[in-house]
Amino acid sequence: LPQNTVAAKLSNTRYLIKRSLHDYPQLDGDGELSRCIEFIESGIDRVYDMDDIEMIMGLEGICAKNYFSIFDRLILSQKEDFKVSGRTKRPPLDPVNAALSFLYTIMTSLYTSALESVGLDSSYGFYHALRSGRSSLACDLVEETRCIAERLVLTMINLKKMNINDFEKQESGAIYLSKDGKKKVLTA
Repeated sequence: LPQNTVAAKLSNTRYLIKRSLHDYPQLDGDGELSRCIEFIESGIDRVYDMDDIEMIMGLEGICAKNYFSIFDRLILSQKEDFKVSGRTKRPPLDPVNAALSFLYTIMTSLYTSALESVGLDSSYGFYHALRSGRSSLACDLVEETRCIAERLVLTMINLKKMNINDFEKQESGAIYLSKDGKKKVLTA
């Protein structure tokens, strides 16, 4: 089951990159996006040869790091305000990661509610370990659909439906969506 979750997540990630390349082939002028797709595809193939959860998580982490290393290239407008050099969380350190974290949190909450509404305990997952206060099963289910949030954030930035004024920087360096920014994202 963890293999299927990781393979589905990687497959959806690959599709997001391919869709961007289809719309904007010039993004791959140096072949970096194609290499990322190949790396992710090899991860999809290799995950089924693994049984150890730590190895599966390691592979998923390496593929995610590779993906987020090219994520900045998928931002086509407002590049000066929406630079991203990788995934940061707890706290997010740039506007892109702030928007992603916000959406991932909402997705996790919705999955938790859905699971609990049918009588399932969302604390016990098959991929994410049991941890106090975490809905591990909801986190497991979000893995496969993260690309929906990623595509939405890219679309909002690229179509200028979100701008730098939709974010607030905390003294700690953390960046979060403002109240108006949250409204825009929820509306979208």
